[in-house]
Amino acid sequence: MEQDKNNNSKPLRPERLMASINKFIKDDAVISADVGTATVWSTRYLNLGVNNKFIISSWLGTMGCGLPGAMASKIAYPNRQAIAIAGDGAFQMVMQDFATAVQYDLPLTVFVLNNKQLAFIKYEQQAAGELEYAVDFSDMDHAKFAEAAGGKGYTIKSASEVDAIVEEALAQDVPTIVDVYVDPNAAPLPGKIVNEEALGYGKWAFRSITEDKHLDLDQIPPISVAAKRFL
Repeated sequence: MEQDKNNNSKPLRPERLMASINKFIKDDAVISADVGTATVWSTRYLNLGVNNKFIISSWLGTMGCGLPGAMASKIAYPNRQAIAIAGDGAFQMVMQDFATAVQYDLPLTVFVLNNKQLAFIKYEQQAAGELEYAVDFSDMDHAKFAEAAGGKGYTIKSASEVDAIVEEALAQDVPTIVDVYVDPNAAPLPGKIVNEEALGYGKWAFRSITEDKHLDLDQIPPISVAAKRFL
């Protein structure tokens, strides 16, 4: 996992972002993790201490919970950092409330994992052996949205700028969004791949070739990585 957090490849890996957040958050920061791949990246790669608080929807699967969780945290703990980590799909479900955070002067930081897709839904479709559908959407500039709403906006597109921008964003005293362009093919593989999942992915790959006439090899994790989690 340490190797993952130090991965400076391009496109930016979500694990690298988590390592940077962990580096600059305060010891008593409150983290509100949204539902989706953001759940996996934050729970696996954030090293939180006993004074931190971590809010998560878990099995309820409430997409869009990240931002309101951070807002509630800032109201409950006004002197502590409030941070939301959300995918772009989940954030866009509740993004209008960022303007509410501005209106009520709730300094918080939202890290939007921008991969232009509902990634976790896509992986669930693939694991079920289905061709992915209705999971991709056009790009959106979340940093410009933050500024239009009266907050502060930043954009991260490479590992070389992660630390500097994360540190600066967390130091702001106004509601802030960090639009982080992450690798759209960064798959949060389970710790153990079971037979049913492996068969489902095999069926998806076969249908992609025979029905969709296309198989994006970039979506398939390295065999060496997948094999370790299957064997």
